[in-house]
Amino acid sequence: MRLLVVSDTHGRLDRMEDSMPMLRAMKGDLLVHLGDHARDAELFAKRLSLPVVALPGNCDFCPGKELERVLPFGEKRLLLCHGHTLGVKSGLDRLLRRAKALGCDAALFGHTHLPHQAVEDGVLLLNPGSLGYAPDRGSGLGIGVLELEDGQLRAALL
Repeated sequence: MRLLVVSDTHGRLDRMEDSMPMLRAMKGDLLVHLGDHARDAELFAKRLSLPVVALPGNCDFCPGKELERVLPFGEKRLLLCHGHTLGVKSGLDRLLRRAKALGCDAALFGHTHLPHQAVEDGVLLLNPGSLGYAPDRGSGLGIGVLELEDGQLRAALL
């Protein structure tokens, strides 16, 4: 199983269009958009013919929409959130505690516009960076990939 992960597109349709050939070639099973212009996910859904899960960020106006979600991924559990409500710009302690409290194996987040991949206290933390502002901020392409193979999570940043 393969998840394609994006965040912080900020309506930059040009950058989203530029990413389509690469995203298609990756043959994901699901695309996750972690907020800040989460409605951009509709374009991904149409153009990639993939199911999409999108959560709002601090720049989205979506009253009543869930700010975080636990997504089953095979036998693993993933915490999805933008990260602003967990203060990820000030550190990842609250995010890690929340993931552990919910019994999650990984936490996927955005908000900082900086890619991040690490395992802390047994939890994989993955931030794809900003697809809307990469690479001009030196943050790679702003795409994350999460795979589940033989019961193991593997992540990559592009």
